[in-house]
Amino acid sequence: MRILPHARSVVEQVRELGERADVDGLTGRLRIGAISTLFQDIVPPVLRQAGQELPGLRMDLTPGTSKELYAAFGAEEIDMAMIVAPPFTIPKEMTVIPLLSEPLVLISSRPEPGPAARAVMRNPYLRYDDTSWGGMIPARYLEQAGVHKEPLCNLDSLETIAILVREGMGASLVPAWKGLERFRGSISISKPLPGRYNRQVCLLTRTKPRREPLLVKFTEIIQNAARAMTKMAH
Repeated sequence: MRILPHARSVVEQVRELGERADVDGLTGRLRIGAISTLFQDIVPPVLRQAGQELPGLRMDLTPGTSKELYAAFGAEEIDMAMIVAPPFTIPKEMTVIPLLSEPLVLISSRPEPGPAARAVMRNPYLRYDDTSWGGMIPARYLEQAGVHKEPLCNLDSLETIAILVREGMGASLVPAWKGLERFRGSISISKPLPGRYNRQVCLLTRTKPRREPLLVKFTEIIQNAARAMTKMAH
C-alpha cells in the first residue's frame, strides 16, 4: 500500500510533462474515417500537409461507407468522418462542413447520344447501390426522368463500377470523383448532369470537440485540400 502515493505522484509528474510538451494542444491521436473514393483524392494531400504542419499528430484511418462511418462517429469510435452528406437532419451535437461537390455523370464504354436517362435504357445498367447515400442521387435522377430499369447488378464500389464499364459490361450513373479521371480514355464520361444531382461530400465533426486545437487545425488542413481540389477542377 505504501507504493500507492509514490505511483500517484509519478502519474502526476508524467501528466505535467505531457502538458508542458503540448502547450499548443497540437499533439495527440485522431481517429479519422473516410469513404473509399477520398483515398484517391483528398486524403493524400491532407496526409502530406498534416505531416508538415502537425508533426505531433498520430492518425488512425478507417475506410468505410458513409452509413458505417456515420454510425462509428455516433458511437464515438472515430473523431471525425469524411462522408457523403447525410440525407436527413443530424443531431445538434454534430456539425457538417461541406468539402466537395461532385457532379453526376454517365459513364459508358462508348459515347452515348442524347440524355443520360435514355442511355441507361439502351444499356445493361450497373447501378450505384441505391440504398447508399451517394447511390440515392442517381436513383432520384432516373425516377424524375421516368426511367425504371432493372439493373444488371447493384454495387457500392465506384471503382468496381468504372472497371466493369471499361470491360464493356454496361453503363452507369456515378459522381465524378477525382479517381474517375484515371479511366478517361478507356471509357466515355458524359458532361455533368444538372447541379441538383451533385454528390455532396462533407466533414462530420462534433460541435464541442475534445482536443479542440488539434481538431481545429486538422479541419483547416482538410478544408484547404478540398478548396485546392475544387479550384483545380475548374
